[in-house]
Amino acid sequence: MALTIREQIIGEIVAALGAVTTSDGYYTDIGQNIMRSMKKLDIQKDAPCIVVSAGQETVSKREYGKVFCNMPLEVEAIHAID
Repeated sequence: MALTIREQIIGEIVAALGAVTTSDGYYTDIGQNIMRSMKKLDIQKDAPCIVVSAGQETVSKREYGKVFCNMPLEVEAIHAID
């Protein structure tokens, strides 16, 4: 079964965030640990990590046979401070 447009968008963002590694020039490898919509996060166990949460989609307008949808997306980076 094909992925929904929502899942395709989230998948592309997760893939892009996966490039946040020291081998790609960043000062962290946080991109190796990406999670989706964690309700309970154990910072001691899970950090460093990136949490990606998608909100409820809404339709902003319909015109000329097209539907325009909005999907809020929250990206949180959790990292220890040295």
